[in-house]
Amino acid sequence: MYTLQLLFSIFLASTAVPAKPQQSRSFFFSAQTTDQLYPTGSKGYLFVETADGGSIDDNDDWKTCTWTRMSDGKKCDIQYNCSGSLCSIGIGTFSRYITCDPELKRRVSFFGPGANDRNNFCGIIVSPLSHHDNSDWECSVEQCRVTGCGTEDGDGTVIKNKC
Repeated sequence: MYTLQLLFSIFLASTAVPAKPQQSRSFFFSAQTTDQLYPTGSKGYLFVETADGGSIDDNDDWKTCTWTRMSDGKKCDIQYNCSGSLCSIGIGTFSRYITCDPELKRRVSFFGPGANDRNNFCGIIVSPLSHHDNSDWECSVEQCRVTGCGTEDGDGTVIKNKC
């Protein structure tokens, strides 16, 4: 049986792309998946971790995390949500909701710490890997509006990492 080897590369360079004018902000990728080789049919793991450099004005939490398979533009969006009456101040029950294009829907799941533990890690498992997954991937992350991330939307600061 022939096994196609898939190579996932995560480049260390990241680009900050503010969606609207911001003051001097600190939001960046502090860690990401290293180069990996997987056989077809196995599980592939991709992740990024965000940080704020210790800034008291910013936070390292993300509101949305989008993984895009660059060869065909197929993607999965992960939204960080809060339910409860005190979400506006970052207190509530947190969850993540993942929405994928049909080609990825049954094969992609989130991995990382629990939603109520922390939200600066965004990882996906792609399983089983197919020859279509042999592609660059891009992760795009939008920063939460405030620490605690209880608001309905992010703050417009988006960073991207080409994988």
